[in-house]
Amino acid sequence: MTTPASIHFREPDLELLATFEGRVVTFVTADGRLDQLGRRVNRLTKGALDRAASSPAFAALGMGEALEMGFPSGMAADAVQVVKLGRKPRIDEVLPEHPRQHTAR
Repeated sequence: MTTPASIHFREPDLELLATFEGRVVTFVTADGRLDQLGRRVNRLTKGALDRAASSPAFAALGMGEALEMGFPSGMAADAVQVVKLGRKPRIDEVLPEHPRQHTAR
């Protein structure tokens, strides 16, 4: 049996992003909008994130799905994982099989 990868979430330090080793995850909206971390990744990779977000491969992704940019130029990271999300993601968009919780109003 394989052992799952250990995942650690960290507050992004934009000043140290270029020297971070490992995997960087960034979120991009369906229309290609980038958050602050995404803009920094895009600048470091000389527009590779914008190109990925405008590609047919990204357009074919469903909400919550991702593509990977391996060994991104301008960064020490092994990969940048680019996750497609809506501007205000909902759990039922990302995980359609997840039963949506209803609350009384």
